[in-house]
Amino acid sequence: MYKLLDGKIISNEIKKNIQQIINDNELISLPRLGIVQVGNNEESNIYIKHKLKLAHDLGFEAECIRFSEFDSEKYVIDQIKKVQDQYDGLIIQLPLPIGFNTQKILDTIETNKDIDGLNTENVNKCKEGTSLYLPATALAVIFMLKHFGADLINTNIGIVGESNVVGAPIKNELIRLNKNVISYNKHSDTSNLAQHDILIVATGVKHLIKNKDVKQDAIVIDVGIHRDKNNKITGDCDFDDIKDKCLAITPVPGGVGPMTVVCLVLNLIKAYTIAHPEYSNIFAPILKNM
Repeated sequence: MYKLLDGKIISNEIKKNIQQIINDNELISLPRLGIVQVGNNEESNIYIKHKLKLAHDLGFEAECIRFSEFDSEKYVIDQIKKVQDQYDGLIIQLPLPIGFNTQKILDTIETNKDIDGLNTENVNKCKEGTSLYLPATALAVIFMLKHFGADLINTNIGIVGESNVVGAPIKNELIRLNKNVISYNKHSDTSNLAQHDILIVATGVKHLIKNKDVKQDAIVIDVGIHRDKNNKITGDCDFDDIKDKCLAITPVPGGVGPMTVVCLVLNLIKAYTIAHPEYSNIFAPILKNM
């Protein structure tokens, strides 16, 4: 019988721990989050709402800094530079509208405040294993594996997908612990996926992973999220086809998604302790798995 890796349960545990730390200590200030949005993408609005709600629920200061898609790139960059000192952590809500240089805007954020880990300096440091922050989704995947007690050192790990947000940072993090990590992109031969004890899937291709692709008693982490015409949400893995073959598997929805938002908050807390080192020991217990 497979174990369901329920991101809601794990994330609620973390939120309770954060709240307990805040309640037990007299902090002069609390973490401050800024979210930069350019345009009015409907999906982005939903994600921003979730991030702001969690931050506010914890008593943090958080706000969205909105720009029109008709504002110039230079104006957006200049404004980010003006306001970023007001925040401990700052993120750029992606995607940006057509015509904006995404990397140029990401690079506007100071490295210590780049809690998405996506500016050029943090991406390069991630390859070396020295980045201050893993992107929240990548951190969520590793956090869930550690929470389950997965062996990340002596197992054969496969990562399907090589994006800068998920696949690449997960590989860079795990390969420091385990040389038996193989990553696959859309051009790779994936006929041998069933060799992996742990399979992490982040391709953006609905139901790509079938029963034949999964090793018996594998741990499967599905990062994908897709909404069909009936508004049903599914992942990159065909859950019903593979679940009984798994030792553990994340559901979609309710798996990596809830953990991603919490891991963004953990990155924010880490940024806060960099700005306020006097609070490092207070938050150390919840940052130990990062």
